[in-house]
Amino acid sequence: MRLASATEEVSIVAADGVRLGLVRRPAAGGSPRAVCLLTHAMMASSRYFERGDDGFTAALAAAGVESWRLDFRGCGASRGGPAAGFDDYVRLDLAAAVAEVARRAGVAPGQLGYLGHSLGGLVGVAGFATGAAPTPRRLVLAATQVWVGVRRLRDRAVVATWDLVSRLVGRVPARALRIGSEDPPGPYARDFVRWARGPRWDSAAGVDYRAAAGGLTVPTLVLAGTTDWMCPPAEAARFAAALGGPQGTVLVGGAGFSPDHFTLFSDPRAVAAWRRVAGFLAEA
Repeated sequence: MRLASATEEVSIVAADGVRLGLVRRPAAGGSPRAVCLLTHAMMASSRYFERGDDGFTAALAAAGVESWRLDFRGCGASRGGPAAGFDDYVRLDLAAAVAEVARRAGVAPGQLGYLGHSLGGLVGVAGFATGAAPTPRRLVLAATQVWVGVRRLRDRAVVATWDLVSRLVGRVPARALRIGSEDPPGPYARDFVRWARGPRWDSAAGVDYRAAAGGLTVPTLVLAGTTDWMCPPAEAARFAAALGGPQGTVLVGGAGFSPDHFTLFSDPRAVAAWRRVAGFLAEA
């Protein structure tokens, strides 16, 4: 199905003056059934949500869902500003995006849907649980878990490499290593390492995000790729189980299609799962 709806690029300013990029894709056929903010994974921008008429945002539009995809500071259309830590995404980027999307869509912030992929899921849970932004009407957590106290040898090797390289060059050089389109900045890399080697998922000031997450009672859909080593389905479900609201899980894969962390949203063969997400967001 070809869609005539065009995207709209919007520039907004966070409370600290950093300029952020948002891209809107309207719902097909008139008034939207729902409005959703989309946030991306680390080492990436939000571009992978958009693949013309066979991508994720097109599937949402066809189902009547208006989407707004955010690039976190330093990524994609939001390049510029000082190197960011995780708390900057939570307190500044999320808060600014929720307020602006709600204003432009003409709805209350609490009527928005929110889809967070990996890093975006962590930002959403941390922000909504601690009051940095109003809780959405519906929450989708895609391939979302937090690495805390990692034990697997492979994961510990990844953490050690992140720590060493980010201290040497001030960032994780994902583009040079061809493992991503964006370089995670040094402050965020240090947050990641702190969680992975410590007992808690917390803010730099010591706010316990995992404990706060238990107060989130929003209906939540968990999306997980069957062969995602970065966030296995069992870990995605375990992370979401710490929230206090009703939950469902969609496993993506099978019949010759085994999506990993990013093909969850970049491969059109996942369209059936994308339609499930759209239906969940649009439910009354």
